[in-house]
Amino acid sequence: MKYFFDYKLAERYGYGMAVYIAAETSDLQRAIDLTNTRRLRAGRRLIEDARTEDVLSAMRNTGLLPTETDEAEQASRARLAEAQRIAAKQLKRG
Repeated sequence: MKYFFDYKLAERYGYGMAVYIAAETSDLQRAIDLTNTRRLRAGRRLIEDARTEDVLSAMRNTGLLPTETDEAEQASRARLAEAQRIAAKQLKRG
């Protein structure tokens, strides 16, 4: 799990979700490693290593994480609310 934990994910989704994402990615990599062992013995092409982006995509598709557009909309709403709060504060002073 230490190979997949990313502090940027912790900043974006929170520490608990970052640990969960790392665990899911680690599980996926273990499965890929076992599959590659069998494929190597059979002389077949190996599967690529797991990527955190694949796990994030799957989690978005299943609704465990918000989609990119949802996150952008939330950020946009937060910026708008902040601008409105600042404008209201300035009107009260003015």
